[in-house]
Amino acid sequence: MTAVTLRRNTWIDVEARRWLRHSVDSNGTTLRVSPARDFRPQPFTVLGWEVPDIKATVKALTAAGIEFVRVQGLPQDELGIWSPSPGIFVAWFKDPDGNMLSVAQH
Repeated sequence: MTAVTLRRNTWIDVEARRWLRHSVDSNGTTLRVSPARDFRPQPFTVLGWEVPDIKATVKALTAAGIEFVRVQGLPQDELGIWSPSPGIFVAWFKDPDGNMLSVAQH
């Protein structure tokens, strides 16, 4: 499993919009996050990661205290991994705000 490290946080208050910028050390990717009014978690994946070994990733996240979501109507294995077709695997979990996140292997 590859770790992503947040390098710095910068708050920018432009006319009270309060943007939070996270610079993420993940092959040069920058992730920007901002607060939202009237937030409602969505039932679909809002952020997902492609991983080279989903079973190892799910086991490591589970050992770290992450609980994987069981989706009604989808046949998932004992780790919570769903395979819609050969060679494709997906597992879902939620962040502390209730957003649906996923890891996938293709």
